[in-house]
Amino acid sequence: MVLNAMSGKPLPVYGDGKNVRDWLYVEDHCEALMLVLQKGRVGETYNIGGWNERTKPRCREFCLLDSRRVAFFQ
Repeated sequence: MVLNAMSGKPLPVYGDGKNVRDWLYVEDHCEALMLVLQKGRVGETYNIGGWNERTKPRCREFCLLDSRRVAFFQ
């Protein structure tokens, strides 16, 4: 969505747009992966998240993107 917005392309929202995703800064994600690699244990499962869940329409509003570029798909 971010790359489309930066390129002036439509910002697709599929279905009703209520699906939730956890948005995480790349640097934070990399830091978490390094921590798992350094201190994690073989066979364990690690979930990395940022406690920053947003729906796509909410992300669009948060980023102050132009809503006229949004296209809804069934």
